Amino acid sequence: FRPYVLGDVVHRQITFDQLYDYTKNFSEANDAWKQKVDFVPVSDKTPEANMPGNILNLFQGFAVTATIALQFYIDKEWLPEGTTFESDMEVIRAAAKEHCKPMLEHFMNIIAQGDHKSYEYFINFFAHMLQYPHVKPAVMIVLYSQFEGAGKNVVIDMIAKIVGNAGAHNYCYETANTDDIFGNFCESASNKLMLIFNETKILGPKLVGKWKDMMTRSTVNIHRKFCDIVTESSWHRFVMTTNDKQNVETKAKSRRMHGFTCSDKYTGPMTDESEAYFKQLINMDPCTFALFLWTLDVDDFNPRKFDYNAATQGQMRENWTAVETFVNEFLDQGCIVEKTKVEGVTVSRNWY
Repeated sequence: FRPYVLGDVVHRQITFDQLYDYTKNFSEANDAWKQKVDFVPVSDKTPEANMPGNILNLFQGFAVTATIALQFYIDKEWLPEGTTFESDMEVIRAAAKEHCKPMLEHFMNIIAQGDHKSYEYFINFFAHMLQYPHVKPAVMIVLYSQFEGAGKNVVIDMIAKIVGNAGAHNYCYETANTDDIFGNFCESASNKLMLIFNETKILGPKLVGKWKDMMTRSTVNIHRKFCDIVTESSWHRFVMTTNDKQNVETKAKSRRMHGFTCSDKYTGPMTDESEAYFKQLINMDPCTFALFLWTLDVDDFNPRKFDYNAATQGQMRENWTAVETFVNEFLDQGCIVEKTKVEGVTVSRNWY
């Protein structure tokens, strides 16, 4: 049984017999075999030094690998037979960009609202997750829209299918309850690469402390009911989708979250226009978009480097103290505004 798998490995599932054969030579009394099982996501860009050693690796390759995505394009006759990554990379990149154009336009116009830096960071972040899964970003992506129906989840659902969210390749966990991950029993985080929080908040010192710790630490303690705590490697990526304006407790110069305020163009009750728009996104095969992510050049991308966009700055303002809010209003207006009520009428007076 191979101790690790590359990004283009043929799909397999660990069977009970394989696990039994692996553990039968270890002493059950001291649970030594537990130290030989881990979750270590790797790709063909993972350096030899980062490859797992003599362990049973529970990572069995991504659901949609680069090879699978390329073959999909060839079967669709979008690329000619015999196309290879080694000799035709630019041709492949051009074809991938063309065929996933609706999704990329959604990223630019809805997720990033036309901001090129936000758009570039967003696509690079998820391409980096596939190509460099062994590099933990320590940054959470937050997608916020004021109203429902902006198209946040259609993006995350697509990426989750590429990573793997079912069967032998189930490396994503989606929840609306932070206790699933940060509560006393956190087995939901075991063997996962992407944790998706829907309509949740990370507020309060206790919860924020657990979130920051898990974001940055190289290991995570998995506690299952009626079982001993097991320490696993942590490669988690955090993603949040929310309609709550105050969603993550952040301070000035925070570096643990990068926010995106999505356009409300398609929010509200569904119309013929919005139905047709989202139908083309939902019906897109994951292989179509996967090839774009697999071939995007992210060799020099560092997810910890980003400029504060309007969404991230806005989230910081949401967490200002009363004093910070007062000082900011004074600087914006150039005076202190005193508001009083006289016979039921609000009267403002400016103090310079």
